[in-house]
Amino acid sequence: MMICMLRRLILLVAVVLGGIIGWSVMATPAPLGRDADFSAYRMADHIRIIAAEERSVNHPERRLYIRDYIISVMEGFGLTAEVDYFVSNIVDYAERDVALEGSNVLFRLQGNSDTAIMLMAHYDSRGVNWTLDPATEVHSLGASDAGYGIATMFEIARFWSGRDIENSSYFFFTDLEEVWLLGAKHAVETMDFSNVSLILNLEARGIRGPVYMFETNRNDYNVMRFFSEATNHRFSYSVATAIYRIMPNLTDLTPFLDFGFAGMNFAPLNNLMYYHTELDSYENISLTTMQHYVEMIASFVKLFVTDTRFSEVNYFQSDRSAVFFLLPFGLFVLYSDIVAISMALIMLVLVLMLCYRRKLCWRNVLKWALYVVAVIFAVALLGLLISFIIFLFNTDQRIYMIRIHHEMLIILPSIGIALSLFAFFSKRMRVQFNRNDMVIGSMLLLAVINVLMSFTLVGATFLVLVPLVTTFFCFLPTRARLLCILPIFLSTILFVPIIYSLALAVSISGIAIVLAVSVLVTAPFPALLLDTIGV
Repeated sequence: MMICMLRRLILLVAVVLGGIIGWSVMATPAPLGRDADFSAYRMADHIRIIAAEERSVNHPERRLYIRDYIISVMEGFGLTAEVDYFVSNIVDYAERDVALEGSNVLFRLQGNSDTAIMLMAHYDSRGVNWTLDPATEVHSLGASDAGYGIATMFEIARFWSGRDIENSSYFFFTDLEEVWLLGAKHAVETMDFSNVSLILNLEARGIRGPVYMFETNRNDYNVMRFFSEATNHRFSYSVATAIYRIMPNLTDLTPFLDFGFAGMNFAPLNNLMYYHTELDSYENISLTTMQHYVEMIASFVKLFVTDTRFSEVNYFQSDRSAVFFLLPFGLFVLYSDIVAISMALIMLVLVLMLCYRRKLCWRNVLKWALYVVAVIFAVALLGLLISFIIFLFNTDQRIYMIRIHHEMLIILPSIGIALSLFAFFSKRMRVQFNRNDMVIGSMLLLAVINVLMSFTLVGATFLVLVPLVTTFFCFLPTRARLLCILPIFLSTILFVPIIYSLALAVSISGIAIVLAVSVLVTAPFPALLLDTIGV
């Protein structure tokens, strides 16, 4: 009994320690003062002006004021404004033709090479929704969306203006992004960006927390090699970029990606209450998030404008996709889709060989794998029920974007309940299955899913590969029971920030996805630990 209690204590310590280490990945840097190269306090000075009033399509005068403010700030750094005026016709909620006037502004910081990296952010804020009844209008001051991006570009332009640089840097401020990307769509069709090698679009879905790189072009291996070199503040997982590509969401980067440009999209995600609402205000800005934003983007710009490798305008074009994930202490794992497919096939063969080596009953192995699938569907249904109940009491009345305060107080306990139910189910099923059947059945399920994902959603394959590989090598020794705690420890480090970020991204509306993924990535663990902790 004492031995079992000691093992349980070790397991608890491993989970808690892994969670703390994993959580540390999401830490944002302390804001630096105005004497620093890049300062969140200087950024805040600009946002105080930018977000003083709504600058939506409903307020053209305010938009013009902010446009002129941008021009005055950038010209103060010695840069010249190129203003691109346009008129776009749209159909509003009442099916009336409406002509909207806008103006994009481009600034060029010339290097020895014409090849350029382009930073981009929109300067309008969210106002009327042209597809809904005016009673559903939202009014945002746009402190983060996209005030953070504008202020970040100010800081980087201020730092590099007047310096000798190898490659060029462009700063592009778009108008009417919040109305079907009108400014970006007009720009990509009419302006010459042929010497732009890479585009960094600076967005915001929330107002605090780490800034995520959440979208790239499809064949992104060379882009992600650049990403991995550039900074110690990088924050991204390929599961985010893989899933975002199949979602209907659009940003100013979308038209450029459609035209074949290489690029990356950035945004803080915490949380939906600040997105396109009056809470996106100067009073709610996060200095640490802003410091993270500017330091990360500045490191990309520094690498690009000082390295002659990037003078080739087609440097970022590739025929390979990337799989990548972040680990603590600044470690960044990156490999190509070919490697991902190869590893998926190898692990499937190894798991099948393990089945033969242990002389298992194939019927029981497959039966347990199907039981795990059933549990995953069950917790997904639980998530749908939770989101539907909250929707019934939600005044916003949009089930795809339910806004509630402190949503993590619901999501995180729900994850705990789902995992506890799975562990309880695994314990009860010991009367029908032995430990080997359950562990290898779960591993076989992960191996098959890994192969399927490598051909359909390759960026998300590491979600199942990591628990699969760690479980495989810890399951081989038959007597070292404490070794079974290692995959739980390593997976906790990796998945704490991923599951939390996924929950932020999909919010309470997508809690079904969060619960299903949580059970999937921990599928082998309950059975793996049954004998270790003495249950």
